[in-house]
Amino acid sequence: ADKATGEVIRQKVVNRFRATSFGIWNCDRPLPPMMASVKANFKDQDGNSYEYQTAYLVDKSRNTVVQFLAQKGAKLVFNRNSQNLLWLVTKDNKIAVCRPEDFNNIEAKASSYTFVFQKIDKGINSEKDVREILQL
Repeated sequence: ADKATGEVIRQKVVNRFRATSFGIWNCDRPLPPMMASVKANFKDQDGNSYEYQTAYLVDKSRNTVVQFLAQKGAKLVFNRNSQNLLWLVTKDNKIAVCRPEDFNNIEAKASSYTFVFQKIDKGINSEKDVREILQL
C-alpha cells in the first residue's frame, strides 16, 4: 500500500507532450519580474534534514509545478507576488508541506532560507486525497 501511495502522488505531477514534427519545442513560460532566489535548506518539523529528495514548488498564480532535488544549498527561485506551495513525499510515503504563509517569512534581501516542512500524517489513496492535503 505504501508503494502504491507514492505512485498515486508521483504520476499526477509529471507533464508530458508529444512532438509531431522536427523543430524546436518550447514548453516553458516567461518568468515574471518579481522573482526571488534563495539558497535553501529543507527540514522536517523535528529539525531533521531532507536531503536528495524530489520536491515540488507550486506557483498558484501561474498554475505551474517545478520539480527539483531538495538538498542543502539548493537554489530555489520563486515569485514573491504569488502563492507558493512547497511539498515532497517522505520516505514513508507521507506528504510534507510548506504552505504559502511560510514564503511570507522570507525577508526581501535574504540570500538563504531554511524551509520547515509539516508532515501530514494522513493516508493517501487517490488524487483527491492529495489535492485536499495540498489545498489545490
